Amino acid sequence: REPEAAARAAIPGEPSPVTPTAPGAECDPADVLVLRHPAVPRPLELTTCVLLGEMPKKVRAPPVSNRLVELVQHYLDDLGYAPGPLDGLIGPRTMDAVRRFQRDEGLAATGVLSFELLERLQTARGRGQTRGVPITGGRPGAEGGRP
Repeated sequence: REPEAAARAAIPGEPSPVTPTAPGAECDPADVLVLRHPAVPRPLELTTCVLLGEMPKKVRAPPVSNRLVELVQHYLDDLGYAPGPLDGLIGPRTMDAVRRFQRDEGLAATGVLSFELLERLQTARGRGQTRGVPITGGRPGAEGGRP
């Protein structure tokens, strides 16, 4: 049974729900993944490592929340994947956009909002690329946006 810490996002300014890294551990329980987007008021900090017994283990995916989905939608939109409304709700267009991004990144097209997916989204957005085309700041088809 996974500890409850695996199902919680880290709260900024509060101690980590797990203890420091043990020798031979696969991750550091103090590590968090921080997701930011200019359109979302507060960053989201997600715990990437939990203690199972006495050994830290990587968490495959964070708990899904509306804020997480909204951030993913904004990243996908910035990259030209048309996730539908940027409302924090997982609908068919969001799932399709996630799967298309996963395929384009060489990942299994599962639709799972895994830490690997989140890291790839951040990296792709940081490169300023949308399927090989520089991001210009608009939405696809919008004046000054991507075609």
